[in-house]
This record gives sequence, C-alpha cells and structure tokens, in this order.
Amino acid sequence: LIMSRLLGHVDQYWGVDTAPTSVANLRARAETMGATDRVRIEQLAAHQIGQLPEQRFDVVVINSVAQYFPDERYLRAVLDAALQSLAPGGAIFVGDVRSLPLLRAFHTEVALHDTAPDSTAAELKAKIARSVEDDAELVIAPALFTDDLMDRDDVAAVSIVAKDSGDDNEMVRFRYDVIVTKASDEG
Repeated sequence: LIMSRLLGHVDQYWGVDTAPTSVANLRARAETMGATDRVRIEQLAAHQIGQLPEQRFDVVVINSVAQYFPDERYLRAVLDAALQSLAPGGAIFVGDVRSLPLLRAFHTEVALHDTAPDSTAAELKAKIARSVEDDAELVIAPALFTDDLMDRDDVAAVSIVAKDSGDDNEMVRFRYDVIVTKASDEG
C-alpha cells in the first residue's frame, strides 16, 4: 500500500518485511508497476535496516507496525537504526502509534459499545480493567519520542501529530503519528 502510493514521487523505494510471502508479493507488485529498477525489497526485521547497503535515506516510514513490536527497547533499536540510515535533514515517519495515555479511554469506548445495557457499573469497570490488562499490543506514550529523542545530538525535531483521516473511530481517536527530523550536518 505504501509502495504504490509513494512510487510516483520517489527516485528509489526500499522496503523491508520479515515475511517471505510479503517480500515476494511486493517484488511482484514492483514488476507489475514496471518499477523493478527503482524498487528494492529485502527480507529483514525493522531493527535490521542497518544491514542494508550503505544508504542515506531521505525518509524512513514505519507505519502501522510499532504496536506489534515486542517492547519499547525494540522500538528504540528500530528508531536508532532508522536515524543512522537517514541523510542529514531526513525524517522518520512513525505512523498509527497506539497512545498509552489514551489506553483506558480506548478500552472504555469499546466496552461501552460491547456491554449489555443491563450491566452494572462494577461489571463495566471490571471489563475495562481486564481489557486494559489483557491488551497485548505495544502502546506508547508520546513522551518516549519527545523525551528520549530530543536528548540526542542527531535529532533536530520531534513532532507528535494527531491522526486526521476524516473518520471518527477508535483507529483515529486513540492513535497518533510521529515525525522525527534528523539534524543537518551544518548544525
């Protein structure tokens, strides 16, 4: 999806995925689009992008996958590898990040929608607590990006951006995007 949207706007497109089937499908899609000379897809995990041949990317996109990372340490490793692969002044876009400060609100909205009208407040509260506790996906406080990354000399700016898709649903209200801009060589 990302490759199809960006390919007309870039000189080169590099992508990584851990699944061999996805890699094969993306390569086939590039061939169908007549873009095999400008597209390179590798089977790597996100934290392994440093294994790509020396590249200085203008933009690294990490979209709708951070919630599947095992923990914050892994996310930090991915961000570090992405920063190292960026050209000076380049940017990392981390899209569709689940918000830790809004986690309880998210589960409350879901529970209110899925709970029988005759449920008691105690039952609803217990259901919300269980949902929060059982949530297996990574949820991230914006401060992880702003506090951790702004302390780095190689980071010029970090922007936390509210989702704005025109839709009003839980996929928008409880998630955000992040743009990390690498410092330029000029300082």
